[in-house]
Amino acid sequence: MPHKLYVDSRKRVSGSHSEFDYQLPNPIQVPKSRCFVDSVHIPNIFPTITAHSRFVYIEETSTANVSTKRKVALTQRTYDGTTLATELALQLNTYGGGTTLSGNSYLCTFDTTTGKLTISNTTVSPADFSIWPAEYLKHGLWNPLNLGSIEAYIEGDDCYDVIGFAGPYKITGNTSTPIVGSGHINVQAYHSLFLHSSLGLQGDCIGPDDSQSIIRRVVLDTAPGTMVNDFHSLPYDYVSVQAGQVRNLSFRMADFRGRTVDLQHQGFSFSLLFVPEDEF
Repeated sequence: MPHKLYVDSRKRVSGSHSEFDYQLPNPIQVPKSRCFVDSVHIPNIFPTITAHSRFVYIEETSTANVSTKRKVALTQRTYDGTTLATELALQLNTYGGGTTLSGNSYLCTFDTTTGKLTISNTTVSPADFSIWPAEYLKHGLWNPLNLGSIEAYIEGDDCYDVIGFAGPYKITGNTSTPIVGSGHINVQAYHSLFLHSSLGLQGDCIGPDDSQSIIRRVVLDTAPGTMVNDFHSLPYDYVSVQAGQVRNLSFRMADFRGRTVDLQHQGFSFSLLFVPEDEF
């Protein structure tokens, strides 16, 4: 029997590069084996802001003491610190009909020394604005009455890992007190991905999303726009395969939340190494 299979998403029989079905020309018979994903070659072409994680949750209090909650989306694309600051200010001012504070009152700057963003607003006191970080949003206070006028909170759809704002409480600023990110910006959307498959007994691992179909974690350790050649396999990093025929397989590349990632129409490849149990 062949001990090694080379899989390439460009040779899929259905699906996309991110999630596809794969069929061998002919079925192969395998004994009870340990299957290793021997290597993964994937382009690191993911934008800074993705479709999955692009929102800022912000509450604005006007000079008339009227509170408005806005869920503001950043544009999906690749950014550096300066362009990220420009985009954040633009969308805070204009997204969804615009700010309820003074027109074009948000300013955002990037500090190259600290790597942090600063958000300020020129609307006169007593107006203020508050970023709701991911940790605080989990308390269920964003829209407890499910009002139709407030966009719903969806866990994980925020861009705080990118823009660097975090904390257990609302982060509030006003005309005299800007708010500064708690951490360095992160212009790389993913640092590791997870290859899921129908292969094996579906129980050799538990992923961050509680899934049991992961066959390999892929480390994205190169700069955006380059190829990742991940050879970081370990002796116990395998899935158990029962004896039988192998022909039809399915694969999916996902983030740590189990969400299928967009490979931007670019293919990726990897190899599967079957080692019979009686050889260990």
